[in-house]
Amino acid sequence: MARSSRGEERGDREPRPIGDVLRGMRTAGPLGPGLALGHLVRRWEELAGEELAGHTAPAALSGGTLIVRADSSGWAARTRFVAGELQRAAERVVGRGVVRSVRVVVGDA
Repeated sequence: MARSSRGEERGDREPRPIGDVLRGMRTAGPLGPGLALGHLVRRWEELAGEELAGHTAPAALSGGTLIVRADSSGWAARTRFVAGELQRAAERVVGRGVVRSVRVVVGDA
């Protein structure tokens, strides 16, 4: 049997706290990557900064890799330079382990 956050045993059919359900949806199942990407898109300017966000956007989240689209090779290079910071910022928004790496592409690629 599963244990609740308070250490009590509970069956699979017992209610779970809504926070647990929503966190699970962000990381598991077919909705997970889409929900996480949506959070990142909505908060991109906050995560990337106004200037970088004006030339880049989160394009996809697949297998733990956040794909960021840049509008030129210069902005792609700048984004690659701060990819580690973007990955850590993304983790703060969508949870640890959801975004494990950042890949930058130019244009619609």
